[in-house]
Amino acid sequence: MSTPVSTAAPLPVEVAAGAPAVVCDGTIVSATAAQTLFVGVTPVIGFSICNNSASAMFVSDGGTAASNVGFYIAASGGIYTTPPAGPVSLYGGTTSGNFDARRW
Repeated sequence: MSTPVSTAAPLPVEVAAGAPAVVCDGTIVSATAAQTLFVGVTPVIGFSICNNSASAMFVSDGGTAASNVGFYIAASGGIYTTPPAGPVSLYGGTTSGNFDARRW
């Protein structure tokens, strides 16, 4: 039986050599609409988002994120890291919610 993914047992993700992470931190512009991350650039190898706000966020790399649509990122330190599938959008339930984002 495998171990469930958690903060103590995260998914193993490696950044390929020669692919430095690009910092793309920001804030939620509107709590009623998803916003495009990374200026619309699809990450070549992967991306990571850390939710620093008090509200949950949702991220999608296969369509537009919305409340309960996309991958859930817990409030106050939840992290989502993955290889890319397409342009990345982020939805946050609170305007001005902060997040850290990296793409590589």
